[in-house]
Amino acid sequence: MNGSDNLKKIYLGAVIVILTCLTACKQEQKPELDNNNNNNNQIIETSENNDSDIETESKTEPETEELQEIQSIHIDFSETDFNAHTFNDGKFDFVQIVNDDATCAEGNFSVENIDGNFLLKFTDLSTNAENLENAVQKICISVDKLLNPDQLESVFMIGFDSYALSKDNLNTESNIVISGKTVCANDEWYDFEDISDSSHVELKFTESSMRWDSSQENVNVIITRSGMQNISDWYLDNIIFYDQEGNTIPLNPSY
Repeated sequence: MNGSDNLKKIYLGAVIVILTCLTACKQEQKPELDNNNNNNNQIIETSENNDSDIETESKTEPETEELQEIQSIHIDFSETDFNAHTFNDGKFDFVQIVNDDATCAEGNFSVENIDGNFLLKFTDLSTNAENLENAVQKICISVDKLLNPDQLESVFMIGFDSYALSKDNLNTESNIVISGKTVCANDEWYDFEDISDSSHVELKFTESSMRWDSSQENVNVIITRSGMQNISDWYLDNIIFYDQEGNTIPLNPSY
C-alpha cells in the first residue's frame, strides 16, 4: 500500500509540474502578442504620416512650378535699404492707378514674388498694338501715408526700383522715360527731371523753394512711364525717401 501511495504522489507531482509549465508558457506568449500589436500600430501611424507628406508635396508642387516660371525673368535686384518700402507685407493701399486722360493704361495692382523679392505689379489691361505708340502707365503714390507730416520737409529725393516685363517676351525697351510731378507747399506743381532707361529711379527736388512741408495734406507723387515699344507690365519696389545729405528717412506708414 505504501508503494502504491508513493507512485500516486509521484504521478500527481509530475502532472502539477507539467500544468505549471504550460501555464507559464501561455503567460509568456501574451506580452509577445501585445508587442506585435504595438508594432502594427506604429507602422500604421508611420504610413499615415507618409501619406500626409505625399499630400503636402503634391499641394506645394504647383506653387514650386509657378515660382520657377517667374524666376525665368532674371531681374538683377538692387540691395534693399532698411528704410525702404519693399511690399513684403503685401500691402499697396497707398498706391493708385491714374486714368486722367485717354492715353493712360487701365490695369490693376498685385504683389508678386520674383526670386524671393516681393514687387508691386501694374498689370496693363488696355495697351494694344493700336494704341501702343501713345500709351502711358501712370500711378499715384500717397506720400502722406508713408511719412509723418513733420518728415515731409526733410524729403529731398524719392527713389524706387522700376522693371518691366514684355507680354510678348520681346527685347528690353530702350526708350522708356519715367517722369514725376507733385504739388509743393506753395500749391504749385513741381515737375521732377525725367529719368531714362534706369532700373533705379531718383526724383529730386532741385529748387529749395519747391518742397513739401508739414502743413500740407494729401501729399502725392504722380509717376508716369512712357515710351513703351512693347506691350508690358510694370514692376516697382524699394520706395525710399532721402534727405538733403543722402540719408534715408524712416517710414511711418498709416495705410
